[in-house]
Amino acid sequence: MAFYLSQLGHCGETPTQLEGVTSPGTPGFLSVAGREISCSPWQFVPSWTLRLDNSPGSLVRLCQTLKAEKINAIAFNLESSGVLLLVPDNPVHAAGLLRRKDYAVEEREVLYVPMPNSPGALSSTTGMLSAVGVNVNYAFASAVNEHAMSALVIAVDDAPRAGTTAGM
Repeated sequence: MAFYLSQLGHCGETPTQLEGVTSPGTPGFLSVAGREISCSPWQFVPSWTLRLDNSPGSLVRLCQTLKAEKINAIAFNLESSGVLLLVPDNPVHAAGLLRRKDYAVEEREVLYVPMPNSPGALSSTTGMLSAVGVNVNYAFASAVNEHAMSALVIAVDDAPRAGTTAGM
């Protein structure tokens, strides 16, 4: 489900139920705790946590399994402990496939946040959550220098508050 940083889903309108959130007059932005935030759509998306052996070939085997079923990894993070956090483009298909291949998977909804690839964007995005007391349990992001946009995946401790904060 997509949501915007405006109670009504339009960046030119001032949210009525979010304390400290105003429209600064810049098209496409809201002001949260004195910072301008892009009104790009944020989404809650399913992510999967699974454990891989810390050995040569473990990651490529998983990637080949996903490729064979035409499942794209929208985002992933592999920790040195072997814990893989995966956001697939088709979460239902991915979960079934991984379970059939004997991977133990755990589902968790995370925020998927498109944002500008520019200095301060990460600070603004995470600052909005902090301003209302939402803790970030983990996050990972990446961008390509030539592109104007990047994406951030955020796991929060209070999804309802994060959703309300963002106008969902």
